[in-house]
Amino acid sequence: MESWKIMTNQDKIVFLTGKWNEIVNLEHHKDCECHFYINEIYSYGEPPKYEVQYYGELYDDYEESDFQCFATHQEAERFLIYLLLDAVTKENKWALEVLKDKSFEQDQIDRAKRIVNICKDTTLDYIMFESKKVLEKIINKE
Repeated sequence: MESWKIMTNQDKIVFLTGKWNEIVNLEHHKDCECHFYINEIYSYGEPPKYEVQYYGELYDDYEESDFQCFATHQEAERFLIYLLLDAVTKENKWALEVLKDKSFEQDQIDRAKRIVNICKDTTLDYIMFESKKVLEKIINKE
């Protein structure tokens, strides 16, 4: 993987949607699970706003009622990166818990092993830490 610090936002989004796609395809695949959007909205003669959208069901922490608008495309990209990291990280945490707990069915254990394998080439702890700082800046308008 190219160094995270020198990747463009678009490169990060492409990388993370690839990881998400790999994880989603392990169990079930609905096409909507693999699409994330930044929608440019023009209204009332005002400058455009950029809305981050996701209509899938697997990552249920961001639903249509949660959609957020941002003043710049770059802010929307940063927020989308955060969402993707959160989704991948939550799946990875679930997988690590499954591997610690011996009470799961073998198919769940196998899926958990594959998720951990998909995530192992990313430095998710570092990436999540950096993304949380970025998100805080966006929210606080710094």
